[in-house]
Amino acid sequence: MDHRRYHRSKRNIANIFLIGSMMMGVSGVVLGPLIPIITQELNINLKLMSLIVVGGSISFSASVLISGYLADRLGKRLISLFGLVSTVLGLLGFSVIGSFPLLFLFNFLLAFGNGAL
Repeated sequence: MDHRRYHRSKRNIANIFLIGSMMMGVSGVVLGPLIPIITQELNINLKLMSLIVVGGSISFSASVLISGYLADRLGKRLISLFGLVSTVLGLLGFSVIGSFPLLFLFNFLLAFGNGAL
């Protein structure tokens, strides 16, 4: 492998991890402060909101296990890129939620992406 290509590849991986870490930081704190607003806007109670939080935790935990296995089989770069895309889609989805199922879906994507990173 060419020396320059090797360093460029390492730099690309480092950039993916840097962006992924920043996205994890943002997404890790996005839900908590918004709980009162989300419950009021979607007209849901705290029991349903707790399903969102627990669902995200389960999604994150499952993703850590699955992505670790797949990273060994398919490569760390591909799984990291998948995690980054899933995190971005989850965050973008938070801007268009209008119902409980959409909130659950986008929070699931967000947590799954974070677990893959």
